Amino acid sequence: MDTAECLFNHVFRYYGLPEDIVSDRGSQFTSRLWRAFFKHLGVTVSLSSGYHPQTNGQTERKIQEVGRFLRTSCHSHQES
Repeated sequence: MDTAECLFNHVFRYYGLPEDIVSDRGSQFTSRLWRAFFKHLGVTVSLSSGYHPQTNGQTERKIQEVGRFLRTSCHSHQES
């Protein structure tokens, strides 16, 4: 339940609940727990198709940027 708590405290709290989440078919979005969680919140989950990988292009780009930021930050603060 740590993930759900982090979502509420650090994402939903500031940005509100999403109307729709577009995801690949990762287990975190296809499990019964997460489906029930999002259904309870009134959030729809749209699963992209393997035949249309461009659906997640913007998300993949953002993940690359976050990864680059984390690598830079960790490199600068290796002692802590």
